[in-house]
Amino acid sequence: MYGGLVAPFAVSGIAFYPFSNDLLPEDGQEVDGIATDSVTWTENVLVFHGTYDPELFVAQYSEEFEQADERNGYTVYVAPEELAYAVSEDAVVVAIQPGDDDGYRPEAVVEDALERRLDEVDRTVDTDDGRWLFETTGDAAMAFGVWNVESFDDALEPAEELGAGDEPRVDLDVGGNPVLSDVDEFVTTLVVDTEDGDLLETEARFSGRYPEDSVPAESMVRDHLVDEDVPHEISLEGNRVHASATFEELPS
Repeated sequence: MYGGLVAPFAVSGIAFYPFSNDLLPEDGQEVDGIATDSVTWTENVLVFHGTYDPELFVAQYSEEFEQADERNGYTVYVAPEELAYAVSEDAVVVAIQPGDDDGYRPEAVVEDALERRLDEVDRTVDTDDGRWLFETTGDAAMAFGVWNVESFDDALEPAEELGAGDEPRVDLDVGGNPVLSDVDEFVTTLVVDTEDGDLLETEARFSGRYPEDSVPAESMVRDHLVDEDVPHEISLEGNRVHASATFEELPS
């Protein structure tokens, strides 16, 4: 399922694509031939995972686009207005509209994403630290992470407003957390346990890697990432920090 954090940004980030409202329908009414289960958001790419009918994209959404490439079940489409995407039966890879970057090439963005996805190269999970981040946080209903960025605060900011200036934006006000201020990379996940539609418990997990001289103390992690009144675990090993906490309801 796509979470409340990603969905608003996903819609605004692809607002000029003809399928933007159909990939994540606000009213919950799915379009025949489009069924999105989850969304992966990276710096300049959104990947929608689910079940898709490529012929629907040809019939409904390709009028302003030209077919640029075919690769391993994916068809790549580009348009003059700095738009590009690729579609297969299980994913749609979309280049997010740029801000003021004159060197932005959406077709290259999509091709790079396909290379990582199909050839399994240049991925976070291909490194020891990356594997540790994902293995310790595990599968989840919602995941968010930051990897190898110069400014954590900048990484949390979506692209500048697109066009009119009143496009929807997402305000992620977490950069002021002292546990996150010096982190090099991290992954945090939210695992929801339900039964017959009722929420049983929620587990929040965090794994982060820090510079050697900036590893937070266990007390700081407890104060700023978990609630000491709920069951929790914290472990520090070298420059790696892992924490988890279990709640009987969704944490605020």
